[in-house]
Amino acid sequence: MPWSPGPGSGFTAGRPWLRLGSDAEIRNVDVQLADPTSVLSAYRRLIALRAATPALQVGSLRAHPDSGGDVVAYTREMPGQLILVLLNLGRGGASWRVSAIAGESGWRPLFRTTRATSPDEAIAIGATLILEPDEGLVLEAIR
Repeated sequence: MPWSPGPGSGFTAGRPWLRLGSDAEIRNVDVQLADPTSVLSAYRRLIALRAATPALQVGSLRAHPDSGGDVVAYTREMPGQLILVLLNLGRGGASWRVSAIAGESGWRPLFRTTRATSPDEAIAIGATLILEPDEGLVLEAIR
């Protein structure tokens, strides 16, 4: 990935030995670091979330029984923490009805690829979520 806009894209002051993409001026580390909606920013937030969430590091992994169609769903669980990951792999929107899994009273969004989440936001059991195409959502059980 190019490091910066401009000649050589941060790799060299001379002519690069590999061709740079035609979009190197807009798709580079400097530009993505400044954009909170960039892929690089999303990866950095996901890495920080995993580091701060024990269930995502060492929790058991189970496919969610309601997973199907374009939506892949799984849980990561350890004592005291339950995480639900929803991934819409389809080209269109998909709905997901939030059902009770293990006695939780609702869910708190930790990460969403399509928009920012609020720490005060809560999703009730029985709510229907609409997942946009290619959207990923990480939820933590409220107990």
